[in-house]
Amino acid sequence: MADVKVRSYLEYGDKKSEVSALAAKARKDAEKKAGGNLRDIKVYIKPEDGKVYYAADQGKIKGDVNV
Repeated sequence: MADVKVRSYLEYGDKKSEVSALAAKARKDAEKKAGGNLRDIKVYIKPEDGKVYYAADQGKIKGDVNV
């Protein structure tokens, strides 16, 4: 079975963003706050706020980045 590349997009108003890019942006911000690697991260995309919220390392690190 061949691997199929799946790309997911978030469209809201006149903006279009790839979901994996938004998650990567949140992860980079969380890693900077953590000073290194993370154990886990949960990402919440809230387009009406123009934000990607995250909670990392079992909720010990929280933050947001712009969509």
